[in-house]
Amino acid sequence: MAESRHARRPAHSSSSGRRMRGSNPGGYAGAVVDSKSYLRRRLQGAAVAALLCNAGVASALGFGAIRVHSALNEPLDATINLVALTPAEKTALQVDMASVDMFRRFGIERTALADRIRIVASPGNESSQVLLRLTTDAPVREPFLRFLIEADTGSGRALREYTVLLDPPGRAPATPRPRTRRRRWHSRLRPRASVLPVTPAPRKRHRQPPAVEMSRVPIVMARYRPVKRFRALPRDYDGRAPRWTRCRSRFIAITRRHSATT
Repeated sequence: MAESRHARRPAHSSSSGRRMRGSNPGGYAGAVVDSKSYLRRRLQGAAVAALLCNAGVASALGFGAIRVHSALNEPLDATINLVALTPAEKTALQVDMASVDMFRRFGIERTALADRIRIVASPGNESSQVLLRLTTDAPVREPFLRFLIEADTGSGRALREYTVLLDPPGRAPATPRPRTRRRRWHSRLRPRASVLPVTPAPRKRHRQPPAVEMSRVPIVMARYRPVKRFRALPRDYDGRAPRWTRCRSRFIAITRRHSATT
């Protein structure tokens, strides 16, 4: 019975990954491990850990967005802002394209254009900023650019991947200019319709009535003239003014004297 139990135990594998054969051929085989793939994974994990440690030291350093000022088939002209830098970090700052090994680790193809890009650092708008200017001498023919920039401040390193899409020259965004508003003065007067000239009608002459000869006027009318009130009327005996009555729109003075005589 002791021999049968010993025969059922699986055989252990060695560090080389080969199968261990026991005295009994009916034992379980151990797992086969590929030593090359295992070592590759361990190295990649160590490299990533080292990058994270370096980035943690230089965590204060920050990369800004890239701004492209050129178009396709033109020399590259772009700027990047670095922020949150101390005076000591600005003094020891070194910025350049990452190495071929770093490109490979991040899965980015390093083209010949990466070697032609020059990076020049200059003071930024604020005391804690640095302006990076990326330029090339020859025109850029590739519309799609992808590169990795590494910044070393002495106390740590920082990496940043940038992707740039260059537009044709006709579609390149131009520098915005201040717009000047033009005021259009519209005439409030409507255009007058053409009016035909109207001939004025002849005016009628005012005819004066013929003059009346003085010889036709009765001579009696020339004798009459205005007099004062009650002057031409006789008075009654007691000196009172005559009474007036209205008959057929005419005023007739009737005195007692005339009534007595009639």
